[in-house]
Amino acid sequence: MIKRKPLISLIGGMKESHSTKIKVPGVKSDVFKAILQFIYCDEVELDEELALELILVADEYLMKDLTRSCGKYLSGQLRKANVVDTLIIAERHEMDELKNACFAWIIEHIHNIHIDNEDLMELPVPLFKELINFKHSVPKEHTLYCPSKTNFIFMRFVLI
Repeated sequence: MIKRKPLISLIGGMKESHSTKIKVPGVKSDVFKAILQFIYCDEVELDEELALELILVADEYLMKDLTRSCGKYLSGQLRKANVVDTLIIAERHEMDELKNACFAWIIEHIHNIHIDNEDLMELPVPLFKELINFKHSVPKEHTLYCPSKTNFIFMRFVLI
């Protein structure tokens, strides 16, 4: 429990330490229960939605082990429908392992992806450049079609 001190200290010196109720603004009860489960059991049962919510709270309260656990779970849940959003969250919360898993998934599945929305266009330019330059053990050349508002952007990924 010492490793989880930032959250414990949040609760410890406040009026809630003498009450039977704890209010943590902006945190849903199921998220808080999951945090307590992780604090006391060093594990938590996750689904995709809970993992995403926990990342926000765990990052705020400096619970790196919980953030890492959620990232590991999400790495195994990647698919066309969520990979771009997961990549953005990984970047925002400095989760390099999850970010690399997203890059690898995109590159590995690039031949099956025809992005019919503007998800990739929402990536910040530096993150998009990282994706293009990502080195992974896949065939050397891939093509990605990504529509912009007015026309299609044709990109060829050449991995060196």
